[in-house]
This record gives sequence, C-alpha cells and structure tokens, in this order.
Amino acid sequence: MADGGNRINFGTAVVDTARSGRMCRDTDPSFFTVAGSGILHDVGPAHGSGYRCNRA
Repeated sequence: MADGGNRINFGTAVVDTARSGRMCRDTDPSFFTVAGSGILHDVGPAHGSGYRCNRA
C-alpha cells in the first residue's frame, strides 16, 4: 500500500500467450485509490484516465 494506505499499486501484467486467447494483451502498471465514497482504478496512460466505482 502507498499514499498513507489509500493506494494499491500493480505492476505491468504480461499475458501468457500459450494459455490465453487473442483478446488478451499486456497492460501498463495501474493502481487503485480511495476517492471520497468510491474507488478509482487508474489503468495506465495507454488506456485513458481509468474507471471510477462509487459506493451504492
């Protein structure tokens, strides 16, 4: 955890091409942060600003 316990970092994900289909691809490093009443998943610079999930 980083940022005072409000952020979880994930490194680059590499696809095992021998075990997956063509739709899967490597991903940039990403992270989750607590943001107000929700969670923000920043999926890396190649995929835009990410996704925000708000508590229902």
